[in-house]
Amino acid sequence: MIVLAIWISGAIVSAGLMLSAQARFFDQARRGVAGPAVVGVIIGRLVMPADSADRWSIEERAAIRDHERAHLERGDLRVNALAALLQCLFWWNPFAHLGITWFRFDQELACDAAVMAQRPGRRRLYAEALLKAVPTAPLAFGCGWTTAGVGALATRLDSLRLPRHTPDMKDRLTILAFALTTATVAWAVQPASAERQRLKPTPVLNLRLLPPAPPDAS
Repeated sequence: MIVLAIWISGAIVSAGLMLSAQARFFDQARRGVAGPAVVGVIIGRLVMPADSADRWSIEERAAIRDHERAHLERGDLRVNALAALLQCLFWWNPFAHLGITWFRFDQELACDAAVMAQRPGRRRLYAEALLKAVPTAPLAFGCGWTTAGVGALATRLDSLRLPRHTPDMKDRLTILAFALTTATVAWAVQPASAERQRLKPTPVLNLRLLPPAPPDAS
């Protein structure tokens, strides 16, 4: 009961921290300093800063809208809501927080690649739009244009120079072979169940019969 109480308390605290961060973002949005971002779970809503017309050119704002539209088309809002729920349930596991951080950053890279596929000749324009963005409060239920941290921004800028890679049949077969190999190894090393141990046949010893002893001469 004590462990259950601690787990429930941690989940409630995690949910409270997420809702608090969401409230800070909406407070920034009301003051016109939040975004670009799409917020919501079922229906997304685009949030732009009040000075977006002065900060970004028309073409840069179009690229930003394409990025946020890619989040909506991929279903990232609903997936992020599920990820937030799992993060609350597994608050005690540091790998859950780390994995979701990488997962959400991978979403940004995927949307960047989608925009570059539509605008292959506008990489410089897109990079300049990224540099003009100001990080805002993190979103638990939504997708933000910016990602805090200089290293994360540098990674996004570097990724713009990479050609878009479309998986071919060779890639798919490689992934399938790796998955099958991993599953086979996992199955092979698993401990035998009690039922399998019970049904395991008992080895029969091949004993050589000794000849009968000779009768006593006396």
